[in-house]
Amino acid sequence: METILKTQNLSVGIQNQVFLKNLNIEIPKGEILWIIGKNGSGKTSFLKTVLKFIPIIEGEIFVNGNSVNEIDFESLSKLAAFVPQKYIGSFEITVMDFLLTSRLSLENKIWGVSKKTKEKIDGYLEWYGLQKFKNRKFSELSGGERQKILILGALVQETELILLDEPLNSLDPHHQFEICEIAIHLAKNEKKGLVIVTHDLTFPLKIGGKVLVFEGNEKFSFGEVNEILSEEFLTKVYGVKFNFLESQGNKIPVF
Repeated sequence: METILKTQNLSVGIQNQVFLKNLNIEIPKGEILWIIGKNGSGKTSFLKTVLKFIPIIEGEIFVNGNSVNEIDFESLSKLAAFVPQKYIGSFEITVMDFLLTSRLSLENKIWGVSKKTKEKIDGYLEWYGLQKFKNRKFSELSGGERQKILILGALVQETELILLDEPLNSLDPHHQFEICEIAIHLAKNEKKGLVIVTHDLTFPLKIGGKVLVFEGNEKFSFGEVNEILSEEFLTKVYGVKFNFLESQGNKIPVF
């Protein structure tokens, strides 16, 4: 299967703090990589390093076979899309205007967004049941509704890799479930590579995939969710006693 994200002997850090060293991972298209760890352990910094917002300390990152070191920001923006924890911008713009803005890097710089692109965005809104929000302003949306539109904004960029920084944060269970349903669809049906930073361990254990754990002190663990996330391991990483409850074949972590 084709690899969408690969690291070779990668070290990630900011200023004088190194979060991890010698990371070697490969994520195929159609796979979800969950990133977990304590606050301040370097999870968001890893995403920003993939996007060239933070320089690589050592090693290399490849996105769809392209070395991040050797391509510019515009080229990288056509390979990887980013959904931040919070959208920083004018919340007075409409949902449609936001989605059109998300497509600008792919459009003709002189003529702007084409009719075909507008029809394609309408199709995405319809497919994900978000058409009713088309002419609404961001300021009028709930947190869960905004998060779904932000993910759709990444999707309309038509990149092979999508990075999501804590997309489930502060959402109610209904919206958390819907966001995860979208993520599963993107990975399994659209064959996107997804990297999701989260503090909610329930969904990685339920959905599966790969997991990268920032353990602190430059240490990390990487592998299949069901092989890495044991009660003993989570207890060691977070410093609190974890136990798993079983419900309909799913593991639910409690502490």
